Amino acid sequence: GTIVIRNKHLVAEMRDFGRYEGEGRAEGISNNDDMVMANMIAIAASHQAGKGGANWSEEHLAARGDRAMLMPQTPTVWGLYNQYSVLVEQFPTEKSCHDKLAELEAKHKIKLPWTVRGIPVTRANTIWSPIWDGRGTRPEAELHDQYGVEPKHMTPDLVHAYQEARRQSARTAAEIGEFMNVTSDGEDE
Repeated sequence: GTIVIRNKHLVAEMRDFGRYEGEGRAEGISNNDDMVMANMIAIAASHQAGKGGANWSEEHLAARGDRAMLMPQTPTVWGLYNQYSVLVEQFPTEKSCHDKLAELEAKHKIKLPWTVRGIPVTRANTIWSPIWDGRGTRPEAELHDQYGVEPKHMTPDLVHAYQEARRQSARTAAEIGEFMNVTSDGEDE
């Protein structure tokens, strides 16, 4: 009685959902299985979010004592954003972010129209990275390997400028490094 299914298309997909003998993966057999998968995800999320009930506010769950059944809270770092919603600097705590804002306001003797916002930290691996997966001739890998540019500092503008510099002249990578005032080992000269 926990779940009531009223969608005939979902029921049809569920009837053809299973696995062939000897296989470990369950899926739609000669049929789609998107609705079945979506419902399984919804049921799992519902279970992890507090085991039922429509009122899942923090106060309600704290009163029920169901906090232990919730998923762990997402780690957060804090960002200081300017009036154009551009990240100025990132800090490990909200307090250090507010302290930096107060320091800048005191230094410049103005009230800055900046905001402090939390940034959820994801620990998920990316599917593809032009730096680590694209070894060889990829400009991102060249910038990292030959000039020591860290991935967190590699912006689309930098990659584009690097590609344009290579296109506009037939310079070798070492000549481009000299032009950029960077040696091949990534040290500034």
